[in-house]
Amino acid sequence: MALGKALSCIGAVTVCCVLLKVSSIMLEYVRPSRLSKYLREDTVAYALITGATDGIGLGFARELCRQGFGVILHGRNQQKLQRTQDALKDEFPDAQIRTFICDAALPTPPEVFDELVRDLVDVKLTILINNVGGSAGAAENPFKSYEECTSDQLDRVLNVNARFMTQLTRALLPQLRQNGPSMILNICSFSAPGIPFVTAYSATKGYIKGFSAALSMELKMQKKNVDVVTLIVGEVHTASYRMPPSFFVPTGREFARSALKNVGYGSGTITGYWPHAIQHAFVSAIPEWMRQRFVMQAVGAKMAAYTKHVKDS
Repeated sequence: MALGKALSCIGAVTVCCVLLKVSSIMLEYVRPSRLSKYLREDTVAYALITGATDGIGLGFARELCRQGFGVILHGRNQQKLQRTQDALKDEFPDAQIRTFICDAALPTPPEVFDELVRDLVDVKLTILINNVGGSAGAAENPFKSYEECTSDQLDRVLNVNARFMTQLTRALLPQLRQNGPSMILNICSFSAPGIPFVTAYSATKGYIKGFSAALSMELKMQKKNVDVVTLIVGEVHTASYRMPPSFFVPTGREFARSALKNVGYGSGTITGYWPHAIQHAFVSAIPEWMRQRFVMQAVGAKMAAYTKHVKDS
């Protein structure tokens, strides 16, 4: 009897904590946007977005152009970058748009970053969005057994998710610091605590979380006017993750629009899309053993649903 009462109390406290967390989340999504903090009255403020030719990156580019920023689009394919630039120009004729070509999945020589810094010496860069990323799975199925991954695939995952953003941030930090207030927005993921069948990808997202927290504290101690924001991302419909859009699976532009409403409040961690934030609050509230069991069941179901969706489409 006593044990039952104790468990009931624990359950009630847990539910109350989750409800309080959910309430605080909802307040975050109704407060006014402070994105304008990174605009400038005397000149055009620029944002560099990696992986900007589709998905979340393209969503960020569209929303930033709409709100008066110039954008620097990063991609690895010249023709695709040109098509993206042309489409943005059609939608936003007055937007200032540049491009930066580099394959983030390959080791990037320091000279590439040095050249980028020289190319941007005449712009007021105030936002860096480290968005580019990917898993070892193919577009047809993002889930892949770790044992089946080749050495080259693992190197590409490590490069595109961790190494490239680390080196790019190092190269552009002096300019962001000089142009402050500025922001570094690092794309993290629900997978950071560990998700099966995207093992290396999960590990790199855990790295991004730690990197962002450490850099944020370092810049605060140095009194640098640069916000470092970790953006937690759940499922988003993109060219490489083709689950159909739904309440919990927004399009890249929907997600970007929601996320940009929640920046400008300083360094920290945000969940860009409020249904994702609700999911994250519940998962964070349960014990680790329960989280792992839930994740394994969910991934199994997702793998089956994804295979069926691709087969039927």
